[in-house]
Amino acid sequence: MRRAAPRLAVGQPAARVPAWRNHLLDEITGPELQAIVAFGANARAALHLWDTAPQVPAFEIPHPSAHDTANLLDRWRTELPNIRQVVRPDPGGDATEPNYGTTFTESDYAPVPPADLPFGLPSWVGDDS
Repeated sequence: MRRAAPRLAVGQPAARVPAWRNHLLDEITGPELQAIVAFGANARAALHLWDTAPQVPAFEIPHPSAHDTANLLDRWRTELPNIRQVVRPDPGGDATEPNYGTTFTESDYAPVPPADLPFGLPSWVGDDS
């Protein structure tokens, strides 16, 4: 039986944070990992500090909540075709959907598959379409 990774307690020395974070990232990777997608500045920083990162393609894109909509759409429009080249779609998924344009449209707000959300959330979470 595997044990949960130890939590980092409040007040622990900041020097322990990188080792804890790298251990956590190491634990969630495996042979099926196809790519790493770092959403936003904090994820980019963690990726660059991960000294045992697996040798898979890594993509750095703005977090979906970024305030600079033009940059957000431009970066996603640029990287999405590259991600689609290396990541297999989920069973029943479709990697041929249209890419983003220069503005958000209603069709960009697709529901998040329930399997991609944490257990126990209300049914309306993940569907703002």
